[in-house]
Amino acid sequence: MHPYAGVLVRQISLGINGRYKTPLAQCNIMDYNYTYNIRGYEAVGAEIDGIFGKWKDAGNLRKHLIGVISRVLNGDYTLKGKLDRNRYYEITGDAYRETRFNDIDEFLSYPFLDFRLCIEKNKDVLDFYSSVFVDRDRLKAHFSDFWKTKLGFRDGAARSLYSALADLSIKDNRNLVVRALDFEHNPGEKQKLQDILEVEPFLACFEFLFQVVVAKEIRSVSDVEKTLEKTGFYQRFPHDMMPKLIQKIKTMDSTFPRERLTQLCEIPVEQGNLRNTLSALFDYHKNIMDYRGLFPWFMVDDKGRIQHTAKMYSLSDLDNRTPTDWIHDYYMSSLKSLRQGIEVTE
Repeated sequence: MHPYAGVLVRQISLGINGRYKTPLAQCNIMDYNYTYNIRGYEAVGAEIDGIFGKWKDAGNLRKHLIGVISRVLNGDYTLKGKLDRNRYYEITGDAYRETRFNDIDEFLSYPFLDFRLCIEKNKDVLDFYSSVFVDRDRLKAHFSDFWKTKLGFRDGAARSLYSALADLSIKDNRNLVVRALDFEHNPGEKQKLQDILEVEPFLACFEFLFQVVVAKEIRSVSDVEKTLEKTGFYQRFPHDMMPKLIQKIKTMDSTFPRERLTQLCEIPVEQGNLRNTLSALFDYHKNIMDYRGLFPWFMVDDKGRIQHTAKMYSLSDLDNRTPTDWIHDYYMSSLKSLRQGIEVTE
């Protein structure tokens, strides 16, 4: 370990950074500089202290850990190279190879925390952990209300979706959103759910069309036409929703998705006019790839031949799909996972 880098060399990147940093900051547990002493933290800290205060076993565990940490900071489990150079190097050799020290003597001049010795002296800490955390339902019972509030599951569309997940018979995301509408009574929040139901089939159709175009079996515009007719693409495309969808997109506050959706709406989807459809689809796709500094995945020449320039799909991937089947889960899988971690098993 580096003496200037905290407890571990990569402490900041081991867990807290990235995956956990943002949610912890949004819950006011710390700020984006990993500082815990922030406005709002006092209330969150007091709430957590209250939970542990009522939970006797957890309170005892905390006291025990504070004692262990105090002894660590006092140097009870610290080895020093000058005491026994050979033994010190035997224990720390692997750690030395992970560092950027060029001189072993420089490395050996720093104290080394022997976690094995710490564990040996505090074997009962594992028993404390087991007694507190082995029962997951008991853990959930203590923190369920806390996390529901902090994660925003108490109101709005999030609350309605969370409630819909209680019905385990609902397997697909579309029906979960439909069920959530029954729980939502706020017009603004209800509209958010309705927007998903209206936009997703539209997005799914274009994704379906794109997969057909870049499928390895597809070599020409006529191949695309035959496949679309076989799958009932034109009959399933939500033509009747387009005027309403266009008006909705115009009122969106966020510029980037509004521009992208507007461009998609401008792609003509009419049976018998596939050349124009593919031309517009190519322009849309090329603009995105140019923005990313990448090459487009397909091109169509003047003779209607399709050239693929990237890894291609297979038409068999679409065998169990219809053009309007949802492709986005709108973080529903994450919501399901959170619910499983919060709710006490019935």
